[in-house]
Amino acid sequence: MKKAIHLLSELTDSRNDLVPHKWNYYQEWNDSVFLHFEIQYDLLIDLIPFGLELDSFNGKYYVSLVAFTMNELYPKNLFPLGYVSNFHEINIRTYVKKENKNGVYFINIEAEKVLSSFIAKMLSKLPYEKSEIKRSSKYYKSLNNKKKLELDIDYNVHDGEIEKSDLDIWLLERYCLFYEKNSKIFRYDIYHKPWSIQSLDLISLKIKYNFRNVILSSDNLIGYHYSKGVDVLSWPRVNMSS
Repeated sequence: MKKAIHLLSELTDSRNDLVPHKWNYYQEWNDSVFLHFEIQYDLLIDLIPFGLELDSFNGKYYVSLVAFTMNELYPKNLFPLGYVSNFHEINIRTYVKKENKNGVYFINIEAEKVLSSFIAKMLSKLPYEKSEIKRSSKYYKSLNNKKKLELDIDYNVHDGEIEKSDLDIWLLERYCLFYEKNSKIFRYDIYHKPWSIQSLDLISLKIKYNFRNVILSSDNLIGYHYSKGVDVLSWPRVNMSS
C-alpha cells in the first residue's frame, strides 16, 4: 500500500484528469522486454474494432510485443496473494486513439498461470489466456498451444539507463488501454512514472505470432529494449460508447 500512496502523491502533481481516490488496482510490470514491429496500415486495420482509430508516428504504424513479469497485483483495500498476484505475461499491443485519448489496444494477451489468467480475465474483462512461460534474466520463452503462438528469445541487458527517442516515448508512454465488448468500446486509465529503459543485445529470436495478415518477424522488427519496470495504478473502466 505504501507504493500506491506514493504514486497517488505524484499523481496529484502531474495528472488532473484522474480522481485519486477512485483507483481500484495496484500492480507492478517488472523486468520488461519490448519488441517493436512496423506494420502496414491495411494489414493492421482489420484487427481493430469499429470505434477505434489507429494511431501513427510520422505516418507509420506499429505493433509491440511486451514480455514482462506481473507482480503484486491486488485490488484496492485488499492485499496481494503470492501465487495469483505474481505471474509472467506477454501482451501484443497496437496503438490507437479515441476522443483525444491516445492509448493501446491488446491484440493478444497471455499469462503464465491458469488461475492468474482466469482471475485477471474475470476482473479486467481483457482476453487473457494461458501460455507456458519460462524466463530468466537472459531469456524469455513462451508457448501458447491453443493458438500455436511461440516466443523464444535470448538477450543480454546493458547496464545504465539510455535516453528515449521520440519514437520510444510515443510507443512507451501510453496511459490508457481500450477494449471492445459486445460492440462497445471501454477504456481503462492508468498511472505510472515514465518508463526508464536500457539497451539490450538480442542474441537469438524465434517468434511465431501471426494474427490474420499481421505477422511479427525479424523482417519487420524495428527496435527493442529492456526496462526494470514501473509501479502502476489503474482506474475502473469507462464506457466510451455511451
